[in-house]
Amino acid sequence: MFDELSRNQLAIGGGVVLLVVVVIAVLALGGGGASDASARDAVLADVESIRQHEIDHKNIFGDYIAADAAPRAPHEVTVEPVAWTPSRGFKRLSWEPASPEGVQGSYSVVVEAGGFRVIGVADGDGDGKVARIEATADQEAHLVTGEEIY
Repeated sequence: MFDELSRNQLAIGGGVVLLVVVVIAVLALGGGGASDASARDAVLADVESIRQHEIDHKNIFGDYIAADAAPRAPHEVTVEPVAWTPSRGFKRLSWEPASPEGVQGSYSVVVEAGGFRVIGVADGDGDGKVARIEATADQEAHLVTGEEIY
């Protein structure tokens, strides 16, 4: 009985060691894109937040506010986050991202005839392809590029 118990403990211990090795390998190799999608998801949430600020501003003050790209131009977006530096339009709108110390993307607002378009871009995997997210007064934030682009 003691030998059987020892074999079971050894098997369980070996399984735990194998699991730890697998987890370390997955983390070292990037984890299969979970963090990639989180950058895109953060930008999606921020674009929706900007949309809500625009709608609220229109209801209170009667107009929409255009905002130049911030904290960086869309073509400057990389996997590296930067601190939030608002453009004049975002200052007027009194909006900042949920995590202003580590902004993953770029945001802008274009005022169009009778409405606006919020545009956000992110490159969560650093491949140079940016995910584009848009929202309008009538349409919630949504991914414009393919699901495979982070």
